[in-house]
Amino acid sequence: MDQIALVALDLDGTVLDSRGEVPGRVRDAIRAAGEAGIEVVAATGRPPSVAARVLEQAGFVRWAICSNGSVTIDLRAGRIHRADWIDETVLRRELPIIREHHPELRFALELEASVLHERDFHRLVGEPPEDSEVDDLLAVDWPERVHKALVFAGVDDGPAILEKVEGLLDDLLEVTVSGLPFVELAPRGISKASALEALGRDLGLGAHHMLAMGDNENDHSMLRWARIGVAMANSTPGTLGVSDRVVASNDEHGVAHILEELIDNRR
Repeated sequence: MDQIALVALDLDGTVLDSRGEVPGRVRDAIRAAGEAGIEVVAATGRPPSVAARVLEQAGFVRWAICSNGSVTIDLRAGRIHRADWIDETVLRRELPIIREHHPELRFALELEASVLHERDFHRLVGEPPEDSEVDDLLAVDWPERVHKALVFAGVDDGPAILEKVEGLLDDLLEVTVSGLPFVELAPRGISKASALEALGRDLGLGAHHMLAMGDNENDHSMLRWARIGVAMANSTPGTLGVSDRVVASNDEHGVAHILEELIDNRR
């Protein structure tokens, strides 16, 4: 692990414990790793507006990959470093197909600086985002470009919704789940791995310089792509299967274990 220069960390289920908090030991390890010269990057499915509080609490100081790779934020500069958008015409074509086959499903959109959603979305996320609720997303104008679309329902979890929608969509959208009760739609080819690869090019780093940690399906791309993919003990079975190594759970400060090991290897 002596060549590792960048560590990519998922947030929910990885940095955050089961209460949705950042343990003090994990926060201290993130700070110490940065001081030791290791680039510690957040890699989350959350949009920037929802991730902001956690990023600050955890002590990320430079880079945050959000919306499953659609947006990379330069935290120090306070601006978007890189972004990919879903073609609105694709969503305007595909979302009505979902609604026609499954009218019980609802939609939310992660926009450039906000979230637009249909009713009851706030019940599914841990904190109400600064957003706007509408009766029917398909019947209104979208005020900003779209990073990611979400498909949700009142009772179904992500995998159950995935079974309903994945056969209906064309190949212009990347469809994934992240352990939360919705399905996520992004531009085809966009993932946490693609965002890490792009950021690595900007920083002069390749996959062999990187370690990634996560716990769910939307982390698979970066766990496979990085030189070392580490799954949390609380990970889904599929995530355990694609990892190179398994570490203690999020409640047992698994992230801190890895960062402390990396720091010790540099001494």
